[in-house]
Amino acid sequence: MVTASPSDWKSAVVIGGGGATAVADLDWERWHSIIGFGFQWPKQLNAPLEVVDPEIADIIEHEKARQWKGLELIPSENFTSVSVMQAVGSVMTNKYSEGYPGARYYGGNEYIDMAETLCQKRALEAFRLDPAKWGVNVQPLSGSPANFHVYTALLKPHERIMALDLPHGGHLSHGYQNILQK
Repeated sequence: MVTASPSDWKSAVVIGGGGATAVADLDWERWHSIIGFGFQWPKQLNAPLEVVDPEIADIIEHEKARQWKGLELIPSENFTSVSVMQAVGSVMTNKYSEGYPGARYYGGNEYIDMAETLCQKRALEAFRLDPAKWGVNVQPLSGSPANFHVYTALLKPHERIMALDLPHGGHLSHGYQNILQK
């Protein structure tokens, strides 16, 4: 647990309205000696992973080699294109954007809204749907909500769909139960 008083800093931590936090003229050397970090994170914000954490970088390289040596038949473990990795590894990841375009709970989402609106437009075009009649939510958080969206779009009440069980390539959202019926 870190314990320090504002006298340990050159100037105090400033907490603004709405939960925003800013740090003004923090004595980083003193702070690092208090919390025990042997590195200076402000200098590392723009450093590559190989510099910031060579052990993690090495593990990632091993995983990359493993993927190139095999053929993954699980869709969620298939190869991701470089362009997709660039998009999901971009500054867009830094932004919290709860809600929908034009109706977010936090400010500063104009570019998130633009990207999401473009995704919605492309999804409607891909299925040749009239945007005046149709809408689309492109925000699934994981396989379960994504599958649920598909099920509810395709099935009428009480209809069934066949799916593989988990040990044979299915997904938890397909209703898999283990030997304990859980």
